[in-house]
Amino acid sequence: MIRENHYAVEQIESQSNLLQQKLVNLRNLTNVRRLRLLDAVESQQFYAEANEAESWLKEKKPIISSHDYGKDEDSVASLQKKLDALQRELVAFKPTVEKIDKLAVGLQERGHFDSEKIKTKNDKIQYQFHELNRLAGEREKKLAETKKLFEFIREIDDLQEWIEMQMTTAGSEEYGTDVEHVEQLTAQFESFVSNMNSNEARVNSCVAKGESLLNEGNPNKDIIKGKRDETKQLWEELKDLVVARQEALAGAKQVHVFDRTADETIGWIHEKISAVLSEDYGHDLETIQALVRTHEGFEAELGAIKEQLESVVAEAQKLGDTFPDAKEHIEVKRDETIEAWSELKEKTIQRKEKLMQAAQLQAYFDEYRDLMAWINEMLAQITAPELAKDVAGAEALISKIKEHKTEVDSRGEAFESFYKTGNKLIKDGHFLANEVQEKIAVLGQRKRLLDNTIVQRAEIYELNLDTQLFLKEAEVIESWIITRQVQLKDGK
Repeated sequence: MIRENHYAVEQIESQSNLLQQKLVNLRNLTNVRRLRLLDAVESQQFYAEANEAESWLKEKKPIISSHDYGKDEDSVASLQKKLDALQRELVAFKPTVEKIDKLAVGLQERGHFDSEKIKTKNDKIQYQFHELNRLAGEREKKLAETKKLFEFIREIDDLQEWIEMQMTTAGSEEYGTDVEHVEQLTAQFESFVSNMNSNEARVNSCVAKGESLLNEGNPNKDIIKGKRDETKQLWEELKDLVVARQEALAGAKQVHVFDRTADETIGWIHEKISAVLSEDYGHDLETIQALVRTHEGFEAELGAIKEQLESVVAEAQKLGDTFPDAKEHIEVKRDETIEAWSELKEKTIQRKEKLMQAAQLQAYFDEYRDLMAWINEMLAQITAPELAKDVAGAEALISKIKEHKTEVDSRGEAFESFYKTGNKLIKDGHFLANEVQEKIAVLGQRKRLLDNTIVQRAEIYELNLDTQLFLKEAEVIESWIITRQVQLKDGK
């Protein structure tokens, strides 16, 4: 229309320019709106990623800032493994933190309306991320120190355990059973000492490792110093024990000569004790007297043993003064010898007393045999006769049993005396009290059998007499009846 020179060309051109101006303004506003919307999107993206990053950092911080550094090597290794994994996560998370920083810087450079808050948020995240890395580094260092500590403790504990085992050997109080044995022990101990000395480098190494940890400024210096000092002290104690053991073995050989002499003496005494413990006290007066003569000869032999004992006692005194460490052992052996001698003397006296008692008791046993023989004879006499077949025989048996009863009663005092004597022997604690008790019991049982047999026989003989009298009267009556029967028949 303008080109065709429309009559309203000026108006049209004015309107056209106005429209174009508005279109430009619209386009400018649209660009501004687009930029603002873009800023809003980026800021929301920033806050979203920043919040997520902050949450992740807060989640990891308690783990990294933990004061748990393990209780042993295994737990430390486990914690180091976890820390290593977390450090790898931090490395992997670094691009996220850098992206957040880049977003924040871009928004600030474009003059974002929320630039101050974005900067504050970004600074906080950057600080937290760097703080986590710093804490991770510190934790890595402390775990490494703790690992070194536990490695040191394990190594030094193993060494202390080894030293204590060596101390057990070095502190042994075994000095052998004889001269040959103590020589064998000495050779074995020299080998032990050689092996111990070869491990001194191990001790020095452990102590040096402790010193190194202290020089490195390990925070567990008290534990390290304590372990180091304990080890040094144990090692010195072990060396002292070795010296003491060598000295003890050196003196043990001389002591074993004494032991052998004492043991031979004790063995000699025990042989005599075995002989004197015989339970043979004879069976009659003749054998008892023979045993008494043998015992008198035995007593004469004890003089030689006494001289040997005195020699052992004197040697014990000498060796006890020379070797104080072995004095207790020597005194024990000396006391064993003296005790054996005392036992021999005691048993010798006891046997002599028992032989005397046996001689005295022999008369008592002889009386027992006489009374038993008499009882058996009486029982045989009483039970031998058969029952009589007539009145005269029955009366004779009654008369005989009364005679037996009288004879038994006359022996009553002998039995009472036997019982009284036996009970006194038992009460006095006679060494054959059990045999005495048994004989009293057997004799009493047989005596009661004899008394009961007499009573029973007397009753049987009385009944038999009654029976014979009845049979005699019955025979007379029967004869009379027969006579009267004949007379009655003849009268008829």
